[in-house]
Amino acid sequence: MKTLTRKQFEIVYLAIEEALPAKLIAHRLRKSIHTVNGILKLVYRSLRINSVVELANWYYRTYYIMTPRNPYSDNGARFGKVIPMVKLRKIA
Repeated sequence: MKTLTRKQFEIVYLAIEEALPAKLIAHRLRKSIHTVNGILKLVYRSLRINSVVELANWYYRTYYIMTPRNPYSDNGARFGKVIPMVKLRKIA
């Protein structure tokens, strides 16, 4: 399984969890937008993915555990709770 560096993970976290565009990620991390886009390109290349949808899919498969659904539940959900596997610190 491919792991990300801390800097890459921070950018992916902001892009997926907080749904921020690259411009706002750059502003929040005090980096240039070109740096953020370059890091995202490196992440895409290293994970062999082509879109943010594939990135989100990889992120949730890697960093979350989906618990089995309650068989007595009426909502018909395929899964119960989605639990983060890692504790994420708040990024200023």
